[in-house]
Amino acid sequence: MNAAAFGAAWLNPARSILGSEQRNWLTAALSGSSARWQVLGSQVLMGKIYIPAEMLPLVAQLAGSGATPALLQQYTTLATQLITIKTRIAAGDPTVTAAERARVETVLPYNLDAWDGYPIEREAVLAAAGSKKLVALAGDTHNAWYSDLTTSTGRRVGVEFAAPSVSSPGFEAFFGGNAAAIQGFEQANTALINDLHYLDASRRGFLEVSFTNSAATGTWKYVADLATETAATTTGRTESYA
Repeated sequence: MNAAAFGAAWLNPARSILGSEQRNWLTAALSGSSARWQVLGSQVLMGKIYIPAEMLPLVAQLAGSGATPALLQQYTTLATQLITIKTRIAAGDPTVTAAERARVETVLPYNLDAWDGYPIEREAVLAAAGSKKLVALAGDTHNAWYSDLTTSTGRRVGVEFAAPSVSSPGFEAFFGGNAAAIQGFEQANTALINDLHYLDASRRGFLEVSFTNSAATGTWKYVADLATETAATTTGRTESYA
């Protein structure tokens, strides 16, 4: 479910993905732990996937009917405009107008079935982690993600490693195997979503995460062919959080 369809109800502080008993246990465990790494396993994404609000209708159409040539052209045109504006802002361009800035800074969550639909409760969990090293491990989306975990004030409190599916299709199903379209979708998301650093929207595989005293490291590995028992496995990305 997307935010445009759900209205402002996603901001209701009474909404809970955990329930009070589980939330109280979790926040107490996080705040009371002295372990260096706090590792939270969650079926759904915890990182913020907030996209420019004007993109929501197009993304919903892509999810609903797939990437027709006309729809893909609309998406590409809009994404290019927004990325250009955000690049200009990052470069300190003084000619960026208030209206242009609003286009990239007015953002909404796309998937309210994930933690994005429960922002008040997410803040409580992040606050309980305090200054500890928090690592969220997630799945469910069938795609690979690496995101910062940030509070509503923008403070980074941890990271999220999210695994792709072993065999179920992900976003590539929307694009009919169009490699250029998939790559453009990945680039648009990582450019426009502040906390997102990596998205693989097409490959199947798994995620390995290791911990040492100094770093948590996630490695995404993909298989070349689902129909072959001995298919080669390749490393797609490695990210470390210290």
